[in-house]
Amino acid sequence: MMGTAGNAACRNSTPRARAGLASVVRNVRNGYVSLYTDEFLAASTEGRYRYMRMLGHIPMVLAEDPRRVLVMAFGTGTTAGSLSVHPSVERLDMVEISREVLEVAPRFASVNRGVVERAGRPGRPEVRTFVDDARRFVLSSRD
Repeated sequence: MMGTAGNAACRNSTPRARAGLASVVRNVRNGYVSLYTDEFLAASTEGRYRYMRMLGHIPMVLAEDPRRVLVMAFGTGTTAGSLSVHPSVERLDMVEISREVLEVAPRFASVNRGVVERAGRPGRPEVRTFVDDARRFVLSSRD
């Protein structure tokens, strides 16, 4: 039985990037790229997902002194990419439960600003990635 991602892959250009939890499908006609997790459309570079940028920008404007930020559930990385451009951010931590989602992140560089590739490299902000359940991560954090 073929699920949603499988059907979309048949109509579009790019087959699954990796068998498992995460799949990437490129729409040839419109040029956008979509992320499927467990055959569910999780996010996309399509215009209707622009709100994800605001999920990063709005808290930065409202926070008093936003130096350390945490993104739970990386997805395409649009929110993390938005956070990474704020000059006040010293450290950006990203927690994603699926290693496969982080592995396909370079396919979404147009919206995530290559933030995963910056993890562990010198620069500002310091970027760290964690493969973990976000709730467990927060409960065990010392920050």
